[in-house]
Amino acid sequence: MIGILGLIILLAAVVVGVAGVLTNGGSGHELTGGFSVFGYGMTGSTGMLFLYGIVVGAAAKKIVGAGPALHR
Repeated sequence: MIGILGLIILLAAVVVGVAGVLTNGGSGHELTGGFSVFGYGMTGSTGMLFLYGIVVGAAAKKIVGAGPALHR
């Protein structure tokens, strides 16, 4: 039962993430000024910046293993 609830929440998060990336893309949502992160120049739209944030957050979750421990 908890697994099904987790999958529903994960699906909802994916839908929100995809909607956020798609609605914030295009020329109307360009970043007003370039900036760099660790020497990598960031340009593009706010949707791409949001997508980069999702990817970095997912990688950090996988590497660090943050979150509640389900082991007993």
